Amino acid sequence: MRKLKNHVMIVKALPYCKTPYEMTFLGDGSEMNALVSLSKKLQVDKYIHFPGRVKNVTDYLRKSDIFLLSSISEGLPNVILEAMAQGLLIISTDCLSGPLEVLNDNEPVDIPPGDFVVAKYGILVNVDDRKAMAKAIDFVAVNENAQVKLRKAALEKVKSYQPDEIVKKVIELIG
Repeated sequence: MRKLKNHVMIVKALPYCKTPYEMTFLGDGSEMNALVSLSKKLQVDKYIHFPGRVKNVTDYLRKSDIFLLSSISEGLPNVILEAMAQGLLIISTDCLSGPLEVLNDNEPVDIPPGDFVVAKYGILVNVDDRKAMAKAIDFVAVNENAQVKLRKAALEKVKSYQPDEIVKKVIELIG
């Protein structure tokens, strides 16, 4: 867990959630102890699990409903693609590089502070906007139609990142 991943934003968002949740943070690193302490301070620790570094990330994804990305900056966020491939609904910050490209085909969005945007393949919130993150979590928790639609769209989108699809695109570019 690193500062650039901004996991603190998620922990700070949880007290604003109106719907029940259970959260799991995978991995370890320099920020883990601070996250555990913050979750206790905000009294959300009974809803959060910190199993540390695990070898079976896919097993955790398969048991989940939503994947949250809170990064300040990304490249190509492979973790979003991995979560999409498991059928998870994605809520992500619209951070520098990555999530907008994957979740909305790089088409710009205007996200009002404190709110979120339902993109083509997931939900986007502004960087470090914990109230918007909580609002997005609450939205998907009670909106089954949005869940089904976004999961289905994400599963279709992630197919375009399969190696054979990428090879086809490269051949088209150079052919």
